[in-house]
Amino acid sequence: MGRIFGLILLSSFVQTFAAAAPPRYRMAPERVELFSGGESVEHSYGGRKAYWNGTYPNLKSSFEWAGQRRQVSDFVGSEKFVTNLDNRFTLLSLDPPATSFRYGNEYLDGLELKKLDDVILPNGALEPRSLYKAQNGWVMGQTGSRGFDPRALAYHPDSGQMIEQRVGGQYAAFIGATPDGTLLVQASNEDGAQYGSSKFNSGTWLYQNGQYQLINDEAWAHGINDAGEVLFVAQEAFLMRRNADGSRYWYDMGWFHMDVEPSGFAENGHFVGDGFYRENNPWGFESNGAFYADRERIYSLHELVENYSPRDHFIAPWMDPITGKIYVTAIDNDTRKRYQVRLDPVPEPGTLAALGLGLAAVARRRWTKAN
Repeated sequence: MGRIFGLILLSSFVQTFAAAAPPRYRMAPERVELFSGGESVEHSYGGRKAYWNGTYPNLKSSFEWAGQRRQVSDFVGSEKFVTNLDNRFTLLSLDPPATSFRYGNEYLDGLELKKLDDVILPNGALEPRSLYKAQNGWVMGQTGSRGFDPRALAYHPDSGQMIEQRVGGQYAAFIGATPDGTLLVQASNEDGAQYGSSKFNSGTWLYQNGQYQLINDEAWAHGINDAGEVLFVAQEAFLMRRNADGSRYWYDMGWFHMDVEPSGFAENGHFVGDGFYRENNPWGFESNGAFYADRERIYSLHELVENYSPRDHFIAPWMDPITGKIYVTAIDNDTRKRYQVRLDPVPEPGTLAALGLGLAAVARRRWTKAN
């Protein structure tokens, strides 16, 4: 009994040590050359992926559902992009890729094509509805056009609830939802403000049951995770996490100092992004590069990859918020070609140690009984 208790204590110590250590990744062997007609992964949620393949003007978009690959063109008649997805919804662009890229109001609920109709104004003009994000049963975006008093849009297909709130400003949109139905709304008075950019000042509110709670008026919200934490970018150079209890954590930016753009925000508070390196950084990088952030600090992404090759320079990463897999563009420093590579999480030492110690305890107990 004492030996087993000792094993449990040792396992606990190893797991505590592992929790303080940075995560580790391994680069998958396959890589896809970008802009050459190969197939790249453009979105992933819980392992359900959307793909692009081909080249302009013949770029094709497809997605996975129930373990099978589906072509977007089979549902909408003309080829369009997948702009966002979760475990249920697949949001589609308004235009074929050969013309331009605009967010649309069509989406797939499973394999059923649905559309939020445009709004007809009293003068007969149309106000478009644009869907940016699917999260926790909601599809979200904005109604109207940027710069013309747009309304934040959120629709819940199961309940039929439609929210189109006038927030004011040049830009306004719902951009996230928690499991309890709290919505994240962002607005800005700056010309050119738009979804997916952190280069503008804005106001950010939490919205629930018709009530607004202003949580920030100095930074740009990137998103909200299922734990209710909100990630912000301030002045294109600083990152801040607002915790569920309202407290704030400002990151030490380390070797990154401007044009900071996060991508992906997991429930554990981890995320990836891109930014410019400071001068005199240890690796001699002179441009932008990819970073990884856990709850405490920011790392240059390549530091965490066990089989990283100095021949590669990582930029523009994004992360599946459920599986933790990272997709990143690797620039070959010799040929200057660009490839998409996948980084897979390496199991934490504490997890492996706990499993090993548990198996050892079981084996010892069986050996004791046998003897």
